[in-house]
Amino acid sequence: MLLITDQSVTQIGRAVGYAERRYFTKVFAKAEGLSPTEYRERHGKSPVGGKEDSN
Repeated sequence: MLLITDQSVTQIGRAVGYAERRYFTKVFAKAEGLSPTEYRERHGKSPVGGKEDSN
């Protein structure tokens, strides 16, 4: 979803079942070795608004 939508990290986390962005980011980083924002940047999609959503 990070690469195919302009939704924020918070919105994507919620869509896949995480109520808290920070926990989604932690789980994602452990699995992928990158934060969701870093993953998006390295694979060609820039984050919405130029920075990771802090909610």
